[in-house]
Amino acid sequence: MPHPKFYRVVFFITAFLCIVFQNLVLAQSHKNELESEKQQLEKAIEYTNGLLEDTRNSKNTTLSELALLNNKISKREKLLQNYRKEQAILNDSVFMMLKQIDKSSSEIGLLKDEYARMVYSAYKNDNIYQRMVYVLAAEDFNQAYQRLSFYREYSSHRKKQIALIEAATKEYSIKVGILEIKVAENDALLATLNDESEQLQYEKELKKGTIANLKKQEKELIKSQANYQKKASELKNRIEQIITEDIASSVPGSVANSKTELNLTPAEEIVSNNFSLNQGRLPWPSERGVVSSGFGEQEHPDLKGIKIRNNGINIISQKNANARAVFDGEVTRVISVPNFNNVVIIRHGDYLTVYSNLDEVFVKKGATVKTKEEIGSIFTDHENFKTELHFEIWKGKTLLDPMRWLANE
Repeated sequence: MPHPKFYRVVFFITAFLCIVFQNLVLAQSHKNELESEKQQLEKAIEYTNGLLEDTRNSKNTTLSELALLNNKISKREKLLQNYRKEQAILNDSVFMMLKQIDKSSSEIGLLKDEYARMVYSAYKNDNIYQRMVYVLAAEDFNQAYQRLSFYREYSSHRKKQIALIEAATKEYSIKVGILEIKVAENDALLATLNDESEQLQYEKELKKGTIANLKKQEKELIKSQANYQKKASELKNRIEQIITEDIASSVPGSVANSKTELNLTPAEEIVSNNFSLNQGRLPWPSERGVVSSGFGEQEHPDLKGIKIRNNGINIISQKNANARAVFDGEVTRVISVPNFNNVVIIRHGDYLTVYSNLDEVFVKKGATVKTKEEIGSIFTDHENFKTELHFEIWKGKTLLDPMRWLANE
């Protein structure tokens, strides 16, 4: 019979393998998440590449080109982080596989040692006369039967031991094969990491050249930004005027003079509340795009002396892209503003969403629109090869940061 220690060792090996298997399952799940994220980042980089190719057709280097490069570099850095995490998981898997192989080797050795002892014991007792004497020397029939059964079980156990050794050896070979695959994956991943690092460095050099070219145009850029701010103020004034008119029309007579908020109907209150509950989950106002300018006032991150003030966000998209409503609502105005072309304003109770720089408009004042419904085509500046949507969110007369309301990319 096997020594009791044998069963204890087998138990601990089995428990260890269960833990390793569980860790491998978790590692694979994490790897799948990283793979999904990696695919999204690669698609985003490819999309930004297409937008960059368009802007490079322009005679002059533009701030949009720099914004796209910054976006691409940011995505590339995240992609590198993704690859490093994947490699860490792979390294852990290789380490666990090595431990499994070591344990399997020890297990095979233990099984072989046990079998050797059984063979030696059988050799010493391989005498039919001795066996018969041992059985016949029993005190009664039950004891004789037990002794005879012992020999039968012992023979059966030897056969099982051979099967265990063969199974363990086969499992060992499979694990070695898996390890070789993982090592090959790791080598390929290291090569990819090296390529991505070189690509990132190349893109950073491109950024340096772009900044150098933009600095040569500093006076023109400052003048252009000043003109943009002037037009943005005109748009802001028009929207505030519209809000004031809407407030006045929502309340009776003289009360309107002191009213600062809309007098909402029960249905409008529901829409307003639903809009508010969807902060951070609204779809983007264009199906695809890259944010070229964020909300608020700030110094340009790469160009000193260039100050940017934005009442919303700007999103660069591909040519022929359409703008779409971010939530159910009613088109309250369709207007034209210099530098922003056609503008569609949609009311969602106490909230407004504003879609500027549209070419063709698909909706009219008073129309009811649904979430993601296309409301117009985004204007393309053929001189700078830029298709850019300007998007704002208002609550009453207060401007809000759209990035806090839109879902993560």
